[in-house]
Amino acid sequence: MRLFDKIEEVASSRKRRKQVQEIASSPHKIPKLALPNTSSVQISPRGTPMRFRVRPRLHRTPSLDVNPIKVRQQMEEKARNIKREITVVKKPPVGLRNLAISPEQLGFVARKQEAVEDEFYRKGLPRLVQVKGRRRILVRQVPLDFGMLNDTDVFILDTGGEILYQWNGRKANRIVRGKGLDFVKNLKDKDFGGTKTIKVLDHGKNDYPEPGFWKFIKRNPEDEVAKGEDEEMGNELISSILAMTVLYKVNEIEEVFIPEKIATHPFTKSLLKEDCCYILDTINEIFLWCGKKSTPKLRRGATSLAKDLKAERKTWTAHIVRELPESETLLFRERFMDWGYGPTIAVQQIASNTSSAPSPKIDIKKLISNLPKLAPDPVADDGKQDPKIWRIEEFAKIEMKPENYGEFFSGESYIVLYKYPWKNKFAAQIYFWQGRNSSTTDKGTAALITRDINTALQNDGRIASIKDVRTLQNLETPHFMKVFSEFYVIHQGKE
Repeated sequence: MRLFDKIEEVASSRKRRKQVQEIASSPHKIPKLALPNTSSVQISPRGTPMRFRVRPRLHRTPSLDVNPIKVRQQMEEKARNIKREITVVKKPPVGLRNLAISPEQLGFVARKQEAVEDEFYRKGLPRLVQVKGRRRILVRQVPLDFGMLNDTDVFILDTGGEILYQWNGRKANRIVRGKGLDFVKNLKDKDFGGTKTIKVLDHGKNDYPEPGFWKFIKRNPEDEVAKGEDEEMGNELISSILAMTVLYKVNEIEEVFIPEKIATHPFTKSLLKEDCCYILDTINEIFLWCGKKSTPKLRRGATSLAKDLKAERKTWTAHIVRELPESETLLFRERFMDWGYGPTIAVQQIASNTSSAPSPKIDIKKLISNLPKLAPDPVADDGKQDPKIWRIEEFAKIEMKPENYGEFFSGESYIVLYKYPWKNKFAAQIYFWQGRNSSTTDKGTAALITRDINTALQNDGRIASIKDVRTLQNLETPHFMKVFSEFYVIHQGKE
């Protein structure tokens, strides 16, 4: 071989080796493939197409028999019919048809309520409670309507918000006013935990400017409050309502729930058993009470019976109230004669160990002789002068009429000014009498006003001696008793 040919062969081998190295170091190119024009094709990481399947699309044509516009109109018409108010003709229950009292007086007005409303009471719903009577007090829920107001009763409005209103009729007596105030205070403390505010409105004084009250009791400008019944008619009305108040016990017989009448008014708390369910029917109120140990099946049956009882009523009926044991509402507890506002107090009888031997005779004269003798009266006066008396009321003194002198109340404080001749001039005794049940405010006000009277008398040159005397009930001084020697009576409570 010639030298030139050998050199050319070596050069060509080096060139091929270099080309192989370049190919090995360069990345592989993905070959271009002709794929179908669809988005469902997936490419593998290596660049090769995967198997694909195009899902067929179903085309549904609307039916020509159904018009969607008419269907929508029919649905809207049904919704309007459901929300429309249902007015039922006035018709009293069977037990009221033979009474001399009209159903309207018992509170049976035409029921106007939506058919879709909730049948059970829940906190936050407004309600109106009536308090009526004198000898017998009746507390019941009535329709939230201006026509229920009258001038002889007291009404409690629970707005469902932060305010409880007490509306007093113009002719409401002191007993029903006090019962209404007691009820609304316990309603605030027991049912709402003291979180609400009480506002007292008097008919014809400060009630009409109150917008929060008349927002719920809708009143037209020409409307006037109706006149209430007289005392005899009111007592007959209360007796009729209480006579038709019934307590039912729910019994299960062969998987059928049957109400059993067990008692009429008055009721006692001992009638309620822990393993039973009861329905209290008060004509226009229905209460459902289930004991702690009652079965869920019995509770469901009692709930169904309460709903049926409310549905059968042709007159206005309040929401059904579910009562929880040991957390009963105030309106429910009012129906039981031995159910107070607080926890019950058990009275235990203690056996007496006294012997049957006759007791020794007591010498009364000997007991009286051992009493300490009273100190002589420092006031040299017979108490025959005319006093002047004021009664304390709201940080002020109100002068009493002379015909009421000698009558004191244990819940009040009084100031008695007595002047009598002394050393060619006059002396003054200023008694500030404090009742046993008088408030701290009244006692303090009496002391301050006594000091003011003393200051005013010091400027009078005719008064030579002035003395302030604090007098407690049942601890009066001898001279004080001389002033009221002819007539002295202490009444219980406030005037």
